[in-house]
Amino acid sequence: MSSNTHQSQSKNKKQRRKNARAALQQTHPSESEHAEVDLAQEILSTEQKHVETSDVLLKPEAIQQLPLTTDSPVEPLEDNALAAVSKSEASSNGAVAATVIVDNDKNDCTPNEEMISSSPRPTPPTARRRMKRNPIVSAIPLLPPIKNSTGPPPKPAPGTLGTPTQVYVNHFPVKVAPNIILYQYDAVVEKPNFRPPNIWEEVPSRDHRRRFVEKLAKNNAFDFTYWYDEGKCFYSTTNISKRQFPLIYTLPPDQNENLRLCVLKLAGQWSTATITNYLNSPNSDVPTSAVRILETLLKQALSPISHCEGSLFYRNETKPDVSLPDGFELRLGFFQALCLTQAGLTLNLQTTLTKFYPHVDVLDFIEVHLNKDIRKYGMTINDYEKVKMALRGCKITTRQSNYTQIYQIRSFSDVPERQVFDFIKETHVNGQNLASPIKYNLIDYYKHEKKIKLDYPKLRCLQCYFLHERNDPKHLPIELCRILQWQECERESVAEQRNRQSHSIPTPEQRYIDIMSSLKSCQYRAPPTLPLCKAVQLSVDDKEMKLIKARILHPPVINNNNAEITMGRINLKGKFVEPFKLTSITFAYFGPIVSPLPAPKKILMEKFVTSFNKMATAFRLGPIQTCTRDAVHIVENEENRDKNLAAINTCFCYRKKQNCQLVVCIMDSNWNELRANIKQNGTVTYGIATQCLLYSKLQEQMDKFQRRPRGHPDRILDNMCENLLRKINFKMQGINTQVDLHIKTTASSGVASAK
Repeated sequence: MSSNTHQSQSKNKKQRRKNARAALQQTHPSESEHAEVDLAQEILSTEQKHVETSDVLLKPEAIQQLPLTTDSPVEPLEDNALAAVSKSEASSNGAVAATVIVDNDKNDCTPNEEMISSSPRPTPPTARRRMKRNPIVSAIPLLPPIKNSTGPPPKPAPGTLGTPTQVYVNHFPVKVAPNIILYQYDAVVEKPNFRPPNIWEEVPSRDHRRRFVEKLAKNNAFDFTYWYDEGKCFYSTTNISKRQFPLIYTLPPDQNENLRLCVLKLAGQWSTATITNYLNSPNSDVPTSAVRILETLLKQALSPISHCEGSLFYRNETKPDVSLPDGFELRLGFFQALCLTQAGLTLNLQTTLTKFYPHVDVLDFIEVHLNKDIRKYGMTINDYEKVKMALRGCKITTRQSNYTQIYQIRSFSDVPERQVFDFIKETHVNGQNLASPIKYNLIDYYKHEKKIKLDYPKLRCLQCYFLHERNDPKHLPIELCRILQWQECERESVAEQRNRQSHSIPTPEQRYIDIMSSLKSCQYRAPPTLPLCKAVQLSVDDKEMKLIKARILHPPVINNNNAEITMGRINLKGKFVEPFKLTSITFAYFGPIVSPLPAPKKILMEKFVTSFNKMATAFRLGPIQTCTRDAVHIVENEENRDKNLAAINTCFCYRKKQNCQLVVCIMDSNWNELRANIKQNGTVTYGIATQCLLYSKLQEQMDKFQRRPRGHPDRILDNMCENLLRKINFKMQGINTQVDLHIKTTASSGVASAK
C-alpha cells in the first residue's frame, strides 16, 4: 500500500471522529475542557462495542436437550411460566449456588443494543472482532418474609425492582429419618512412644489415622455402624456408653501394626427430630450439631466410591477430565454442604476443576511438558530450569522401592556417572560378617547392587529428600522415578495459570451438566444404597435443581455512567469523582549512585516522570509543580546502615522545608529496611505522603514490551502511572469511584430490603 493511500485513510478516520465529536457536542454540550475529553473517550468506547460479540440467550429447547434432566416436568414454586433460559451464579447464606436464569418472553422482542437505527454517531470502521464474556448480574429470590424474634435473621421484604425471571439453584431436597439418635464419642488414635517414659501418644497424621480405622473395619473390629471424622470424634447410631470406657481397638499381631484406637467417652447425643422441629418452628434453636454430624456422615459415605482430598471429592477414574498441553491434568471435583432453607433440608453441591500432576513416570511427564523427545535429544540448561520450576516440591516414588518410598523433589544434580560415593557392603566369611567399603557411581551401583541398568545415563539426576527432611539429599535417576498419584499442583507461572483458566472456566450449560452428573455419581437417591446413608435413611432428590422465582437487578451506576466495568476492572475513563489537587511533588531515586547514571536507566526514569505528569493532568490531579529531583545514595552493606538512615532523613527534611505534598520513591536497592525507613521518615516524622515504586517493575514492564511489542511503548508506563494515581488519590483523601445502586438497602425497621 502506498504512503498516499495510508495518509488518505488516516485523514478519513480523523475526519469521521471530528464529525462525530461535533454531532455529540450538539446533543451533549460540554461545560469544560475535560468534558470534551470525556466525549471523545465515549466515542472510542462506542467503537469498541461494535466489534464485540453480543450475548446469546439459551432457548427453552436447549435446556430440554441437556442430558441428565428429569423425565417429569418441573413445577415452579409460583404459577407463571417463563421461557428463555441461561445460567449464571449466585450465593445464598454463605453457600455457593449455581443458578440457571430463565428470562421472560419479552426478551425475544427486545432489539439488540448494538443495532443503532437513528443515531448521530457515525458507523465505526471494521475492526478486529473481540470475544466478550457474559455479563455478571445479581438475582434476588422472591421469598416471603418471616417474622421471628429468635432463630435465623428475618428475611427481607420482597421488592419490585428488576426484571422478573426464574432461576435454577444447585440445592437438592434431602430426606432423613425423622427421629433417630446420633451419638458422638471422644476418640483418639495412638502409637507407642518407646522413649522413657513409655507412654502412648497421638498419631499426628490425619491420613494415617484414617487408614488405621479403615483396617480395623476390614477386620470386623466394630459390631455397630460408625463413621469417623479422622480427628477426635467418633460417631454412631448405637449407644455404646453401657460398655466400659475406654474401648480399645487394635489389629491382630500378624499385621505388624502398633497403633490403637481408644474410644474415651460419650461426648453428646442429638436427634434428627431437632431438624424437623426447627424447620416447622424457626424460633427454636438451630440444630447445628445434628447437621454437622450428618455432613460428616456424607463425607465418609462417599469414601468407597470416590477419592477425597480435603473437602473435595473426585471420581476414581484413570482418565482425567481435561489434559493440558503442558502435561498436567484437570479433574472435576465437588464439595457439598447441608443447608437449612425455607424449603427444608437441602444439599448444596458445587463443582470445580483442580490441576493435578499426572500419575506417570517422570520421564514421560518431562517429554510432554517440554514437547520434546528427551530420550533421543537430551535436555539443555533451559530445559532443566523449566522442568525444575514445574517439579519443585513434587512427590515421587521409585522403582527400586517398589513405588512405596516417597521423596520430594528439590532440584537437579549431576549425571549418574559423576555421582560417586562409598557403599558399605557386608560379606560373610567363615561365619563372620565383614563390612568393606566400595567406591561406586550411580551407574555401577544400580547395575551391581539393584540389578537395574540405566538406559539414559546422560540425563541429570533428581535431587530429592525424604518427607520432612532437608539435610540429607538423595540423587535419583529420572528414569526410575514416578509421580505420586492425586497430587495437586500449586506452583504455576502466569502463562500456565492463564492457560489453565482457558480450560477450567466452564460455560453455564457445562456447569449445569457437571453438577447434575456429580450428584448422580454419589448414589444418594432413594432408597439409600450406601451403608452409612441406610443407617439414617438419608436420600437426596437428584432429578432436577430447585426452580425459584427471582428478579435480575439493574447494573450499578459508577461515577454517573462515566466509568464502566470491563473484565472485572473499572475503567474510569480518565476521571475521578473527587480528584485531590496536588500542588507540588518530587521524584526521589533510592539506590546505588553511579556517576554518571547509566543512559538506559536515566532515559527510562525520564519517560516515567513525563508519563506520570501526563496522566496526573488527564485525571485532574494536576498540573503539578515538580520540585528538584533527588538521588539518595543507598548502600546494601550492613555496616553502612547509619549512613543510609541519615541520607533518607536529609532527603525528607529538605522536602518538608519546600512544602512538598508527595514524594514518589523509586527504589533500586535490595536493602531490606529501605521501604520501612522511607515510610517512617516521610509519613511519621515529617508528615509527607509517599508512594513507593520498585525500579525493577519499570524495567520488567519495558522488557515485556520488547518481547511482545503491542501499541506504543508509552502505553505500558501510562497504565502503571494510572494504577499509581488511583492509590495516590485514595491516599490523599480523594474519591476514585462512586457506586449508585438505585436500591434501598436499609429499612426503617433495621431489616435490609431490596426494592
